[in-house]
Amino acid sequence: MLRTIRLDAAFNNAGINCMGAPMLESEDEFDNVVNVNLGGVWNCMKGELRMMEAQGSGTIVSVG
Repeated sequence: MLRTIRLDAAFNNAGINCMGAPMLESEDEFDNVVNVNLGGVWNCMKGELRMMEAQGSGTIVSVG
């Protein structure tokens, strides 16, 4: 029996925030928020796109 794996749809959602006042956040805290919120979605999409491109179709919805 041949087993195939498909990824027809994906929903990416990653998000964190800092609870303090923006003027009190450090640049490192801001960078961490951006890395998780944008980088998390971007890294997921990279893997999903590889599979979807190989199979010729697929849909991705990303929220971040």
